[in-house]
Amino acid sequence: IDALMLAVWLLGTFVQLTTYLYTASLGAAQWLGLKQYRALVFPIGFFILAISMWGPSNVDVFETYLGTSHVVIDFFYFFLGLLLFAAAWIRSKFIHCN
Repeated sequence: IDALMLAVWLLGTFVQLTTYLYTASLGAAQWLGLKQYRALVFPIGFFILAISMWGPSNVDVFETYLGTSHVVIDFFYFFLGLLLFAAAWIRSKFIHCN
């Protein structure tokens, strides 16, 4: 059962990371006005790889991060999502009125 759990975990992580890379590449291509997103996949993937190496040096630093910074980042993501939802809702109301 451990091997099955490991296989499911690895497959899920692979799908999650490839989805993140695809959406980041597609979003950046649309933001930059490019017709093809494929030109951005390697640079964004390399940037993600470089950022992944920049992490906590030991368990104590990681526990401090989880106890402090992680909470702030979660609230930021929540309010950013709420702000984007409110902006989309307001835009949809004004577009339908015109």
